[in-house]
Amino acid sequence: MDTSTVAIIVSFISAGIAGSTLGWNIYRDVGLNPRISVRFNVVFLPAYTKGLKYLSISGSNRGLVPTTVNGINIKEQSLLRWILKKTRYAAVNPDFENPLSHKLPQKLEGGDEVQLYLPCDENCFLNESWSHVGLQTSFGKTYWAKPRDVDRARKLWLEDFGHGET
Repeated sequence: MDTSTVAIIVSFISAGIAGSTLGWNIYRDVGLNPRISVRFNVVFLPAYTKGLKYLSISGSNRGLVPTTVNGINIKEQSLLRWILKKTRYAAVNPDFENPLSHKLPQKLEGGDEVQLYLPCDENCFLNESWSHVGLQTSFGKTYWAKPRDVDRARKLWLEDFGHGET
């Protein structure tokens, strides 16, 4: 083999290494983001609550990158509100006195879960027409629970309190 052939082979090898490095960087930046799976429900905790029900918001990090859950957000969105850009947002203060609820901010590694409990009384946010509940992360993104979870929780809340703006 002459030197020009060796130079071309080395160039192809280095181009292959550079291409695989570029592919890995794109995959790492796009594909390895945290993915928070959020669930929302009304629960009864007999060991602690003395007959009270709580709103349970839980989220688990299904991605490989660690993230921090900073807060609880709610929004009211319908098709008409979305078209007219009139979606309402609000932040919910977590219950810092409940010993069973995690304290925010909560760091989540891959596979970790956060469990937050809010009092379920007649003045909770289910009294209004909020359609989504979610957890906000340190990346500034809010991961929303499924709207059917909110609807199911509102039905359970209405069974106990029987009024509100549904």
